[in-house]
Parts: sequence; C-alpha cells; structure tokens
Amino acid sequence: MPDDITKDSLQIARLEEQFSAMRLSLQEMAESLHAMRSELATVKCDLEQAKGGWKVLMLMGGSAASLGALTAWAAQHVRVQ
Repeated sequence: MPDDITKDSLQIARLEEQFSAMRLSLQEMAESLHAMRSELATVKCDLEQAKGGWKVLMLMGGSAASLGALTAWAAQHVRVQ
C-alpha cells in the first residue's frame, strides 16, 4: 500500500510539472500572438496610407509621359522659321 501511494505521488508530481510547463508555453504563445497582432496592425496602417500613394504616382507618371509625347510631337511637326 505505501508503495502505491509513492507511485501515485510521483505521478501527481510529474503531472503537475507537465501542467506547469504547458501553462508557461501557453503564456509564451499568448505573448507572441499579441506581438504578431500589434505588427499586423502596423502593416495594415502602412498599407492604408500607401493605398492613395500609388494612385498619385501613376497620375504623375501618366502626366509626364503625356507631356513627353506632346513635346516630341511638337518638335517633329512644328517648324520654327
């Protein structure tokens, strides 16, 4: 009988240790998840800011290309006397 109690006590001690390790691991995962959510929010904010920026760059590029084409056409077709 005392031998069974010792085995049970050892098994309970092992289970408590495993539970403690799992709790620590779960806490680390929760902290990691919190950090990832924070970084994701930062990336989302950056993407929202860039959303209008590419449109402005495309407008400027299109305007520059149109101006260049108009200048090339004018240089070929307009004669200065």
